[in-house]
Amino acid sequence: MEPLRIFYSEPPLDNDEIALHALGIREWMPAQMINRPSGTGDYLFMHFHQETVIGVPSGAQPFPAHTLMVWGPLDGHLYGQTAAKWCHSWMHVEGRAVARALDAAGVPLATPITGVDPRILEGCVSLIHGEVRRNARADEVIVANLLDILAREIGRVANARGAPSVPSRWLDLRRHLEECFAEPMRLKDLAKRAGCSVPHFCAEFKRHFRCSAIEFVIRQRMHRARMLLRNRNTTVTDVAEAVGYDDIHHFSKLFRKHHGMPPSEMREMLVAG
Repeated sequence: MEPLRIFYSEPPLDNDEIALHALGIREWMPAQMINRPSGTGDYLFMHFHQETVIGVPSGAQPFPAHTLMVWGPLDGHLYGQTAAKWCHSWMHVEGRAVARALDAAGVPLATPITGVDPRILEGCVSLIHGEVRRNARADEVIVANLLDILAREIGRVANARGAPSVPSRWLDLRRHLEECFAEPMRLKDLAKRAGCSVPHFCAEFKRHFRCSAIEFVIRQRMHRARMLLRNRNTTVTDVAEAVGYDDIHHFSKLFRKHHGMPPSEMREMLVAG
């Protein structure tokens, strides 16, 4: 994600629903503490990329990397660290639409939320910046929807504390399988990618995702194959190769097991509507 630091002297949106004041992605700060007892009078979203000291009701405490804060307009700010430089991403915004989105998503204000994927805030900030930069007048509905999605993403993390969490490296591995499902897959390579032995990999993958890694890949391949069969100009062999199978008979057997009919019959049904 490209670094960004912009303060709007003339806010691109400035009304009672949404007022956008400033955006930042991966800004580095010198070793220091920021202390604003009265806050800034708006909502401040902030993601910390390193361990950071944050002021909470019980006092200033260190919190781990990838902690996110949302301060309300009446909240004071105390954050940073004095031992080394630190990096953060942030957004200053206010308005009734922001308040509604945070309330509906159950986002706790002035409360550290740990284990947050940095892409949640950075993705929203980047999209809002793009909307502002590309247009003479930012679309309020688009920005409001982006803020609503952001609040829901944060709320999902904040309110999932009682549920078993999936470590980020396993989520990254799942994304890899979703994107590269047609490539050759060997358990020992996947286990190496996850940083564990094959038996441990198999057990952990099934614990986190309720199926084996091989079953997960086959599911992705069969789902994609069903979509490809809608194209009259591809043969069943073409489809099999596109999802990672050189053996048409093996592909057909798996497809029938997964969808309950052979690919040729599925094609007839799909083409007929």
